[in-house]
Amino acid sequence: MKSLSRLAALFVLSIVLIGCFGAEGKPTGTVEDGKFVSEDFSIEIPRDWEVVTDFPDEIKENTIVGIRNNVKDNQFVANINITYSPIQTEIAIKEFARQMLDTHRDSFLNFQEISSAPLQINVEGTPRETVLNIFEGKFRPELDTLHVIQTYGYKDKRAYLVTGMYALNEEQFAREKVEATVKSFEIR
Repeated sequence: MKSLSRLAALFVLSIVLIGCFGAEGKPTGTVEDGKFVSEDFSIEIPRDWEVVTDFPDEIKENTIVGIRNNVKDNQFVANINITYSPIQTEIAIKEFARQMLDTHRDSFLNFQEISSAPLQINVEGTPRETVLNIFEGKFRPELDTLHVIQTYGYKDKRAYLVTGMYALNEEQFAREKVEATVKSFEIR
């Protein structure tokens, strides 16, 4: 139950960071052939990892899916989550990524930007450039430092925030799965 509450806290932070604009028209999805697939996007699911789509009321509004490691030995469970926000106009994805990084800089303790680099994701079958931000920080002084990998996308007035997180003491295979999963995000 502790790990679920920690995951819930992370989802809350993701939602706060992207903004709560209401769940009208919230995308839904299903698990198909090792992927989570919605009408707007798909993302690979690491084998044996848990898919969460039912969230507590305080985070369910903008959270579409959580994918978390089935190994829960650490204080923090490695996970990936996708949140969305309705937008009024199309956005410049690089500017959105920069704004999100600035928000994280103000929200995390001991924030350290590791990198911000272009990333190609498929958007309706065509490679398009977005941004992959990587940074580290803590939610609270007594908690583990987290390594965060984040990318962004949008379609039809919906902005998507894909966030992977793990503690620095996480096993290497889980770290690699988080990064590969975030990078597998596609807009359909």
